[in-house]
Amino acid sequence: CFADMAELYTVTGHVHVRYLYGCGKILVKEQGTVSANVVEGSLAVVVKSGSIYASVDKLIEDSFLEVETGDITLTVPPNFPFRLNVTGSNNDIAPEILNSGEFFISGEGKECFVSGVSGSG
Repeated sequence: CFADMAELYTVTGHVHVRYLYGCGKILVKEQGTVSANVVEGSLAVVVKSGSIYASVDKLIEDSFLEVETGDITLTVPPNFPFRLNVTGSNNDIAPEILNSGEFFISGEGKECFVSGVSGSG
């Protein structure tokens, strides 16, 4: 998808974006799955119940992934040149990513992880 802004919405169902060049906003209002591959751009995804599978090569602005009930799987390149901020009730973060930042428990009892920034981006 080559677009300045691609907005995709569904109440229930699955949204699959194979190659995103530009900014994408995706909303699943009730239940479903989002699968997205960001080649160069940004991504804002909200899923009430379900899963998000996202792969990011190059971000051009802040992005976020949010699931009320479900899972998020995020794949980033080695030595990713952007900052990750993860908050959830049960986080499973790959050791090579976990070693690049700080893991702590928030005041609300949520598991939080913030990575450093390696390289320029």
